Amino acid sequence: MPTIELPAALRGHAGGKAKLSLEAKTVHGALLTLTKLHPALATVLFNGAELKRTIGIFVDDEDVRTELDRELKPNDVVVLIAAMAGG
Repeated sequence: MPTIELPAALRGHAGGKAKLSLEAKTVHGALLTLTKLHPALATVLFNGAELKRTIGIFVDDEDVRTELDRELKPNDVVVLIAAMAGG
């Protein structure tokens, strides 16, 4: 079962969890399952149906932000990165 790792900036929207294992066949499916389990993440990750530009997604250290239909293997680790803004 794939695992999603959340950065500290997103954990508050997921009950403080840093890692979640969930059933999903694709990266997009994993994100949809994640937002169903933790609805507060939906508005943080998406603008409507579009992934926000400030969210990075890596599968086993490979940037897959533009490959949301990428199939996941049971041992894949999906890492979400939230860009930080500041001044």
